[in-house]
Amino acid sequence: MAANALEEVSQLETIIVPASDGVRLAIHQAGSGLPLYAIHGGPANDHRGFGHHLSPVVSYRRLCLLDQRACGQSDDAPPETYTLKTLAQDVEDVRLELGHAQIEILAHSFGGLVALHYASRWPQHVGALVLVDASFRGWRGVLRTPRSWLLWARLLLMNATGNADWAEFHLKHEVANESKAHEVQALLRGGRRFDAARVGPLSLAGFHPIDARPLLRAGVQLWGIYGERDHRFLGEARYLRALGTRVELIQGAGHFPFVEQFEAFHHVLADSLAELGR
Repeated sequence: MAANALEEVSQLETIIVPASDGVRLAIHQAGSGLPLYAIHGGPANDHRGFGHHLSPVVSYRRLCLLDQRACGQSDDAPPETYTLKTLAQDVEDVRLELGHAQIEILAHSFGGLVALHYASRWPQHVGALVLVDASFRGWRGVLRTPRSWLLWARLLLMNATGNADWAEFHLKHEVANESKAHEVQALLRGGRRFDAARVGPLSLAGFHPIDARPLLRAGVQLWGIYGERDHRFLGEARYLRALGTRVELIQGAGHFPFVEQFEAFHHVLADSLAELGR
């Protein structure tokens, strides 16, 4: 990691943007050039879930880290607005406020659902969409990936008993590079702020399938970067590849390839975005 990149991303400029319904949204920016919007996972997360692990991006893009509504420094909102449709509208409100004619999006895990909803509604504004260990086929993806059933069963049981600990689950089952476990733990256990009321409805929304094929027909450049040992979501990677999209599997990584295999991840990301020839 270049020292100047780490220093720049540690000095993020934070601005507050009003959503169309008045909720204040926080955006954290660094770098210059074309805007790359980073959409964090969750639903119980915020932009700090990336830590400093997107630092290299600021050497060739304007990195814009978004706090989804009711996360991080963004305002809480009426519970009925905790929908994927509203979260996608928030991204569009940010784009309009910042005056970006076109954006690129990097979306991790749950953030992929937000990004796909956004790109489905406004494909003309999306130059590239990079899904990082994201699930988007909902219950269909689960059913068609038998190897993931045990992990999903464990997760559903945790939720049913009211003892869901996402951090413990990720650390135990979805970190392949043990030497990086302490860094993943720091991201998962670090101070994060979110409205607990958003977790239930948005988690349920994640089981509704999203069709990625219209995006390809609309000309959106869609890529996937997945940890080759992220067994819950590898079926999504295979599906994307079957659609003819570029998919890179990061060896020795689970659900957090940007942490577990930092250099390999950024090599792939930079190469992918460079292919746009812009």
